Amino acid sequence: PISISSINYQKMLKELGNIGNVIQVSAKKYSINFSCSATGVYGRTVSFGDLDDNEDEDEDIKYDQEFNTETLSRISKLAGLNTNIQIFAGKPLYFKSNVGNLGEINIYIKSKEQIEKDSCNIDNSDSDYD
Repeated sequence: PISISSINYQKMLKELGNIGNVIQVSAKKYSINFSCSATGVYGRTVSFGDLDDNEDEDEDIKYDQEFNTETLSRISKLAGLNTNIQIFAGKPLYFKSNVGNLGEINIYIKSKEQIEKDSCNIDNSDSDYD
């Protein structure tokens, strides 16, 4: 998992949300990148994790998915619950944070690709009943 400051996550989403409606999330073994571009004119990438690992520059990206900016922005509300958020890059993207002394909250978010795939599967299963 990549552990980041809740405040930094919130700031990153505010910046990227002003650029576009889709955020590209890509991850390597020890880092995660959030990228957004406005029709190729302007773009921004924010990285978290171990960025000093020069040996792994050639390392393949193990995760690369697109998400709606609004969906990721809803998680920024976690900033008030704890100082850190852990992000696990997988399908679906997984966020974990403590909720004060009460316990922890786990949130799973599907990428745009996964949502479309599920939508197609639902449409196909509905046609079986016609």
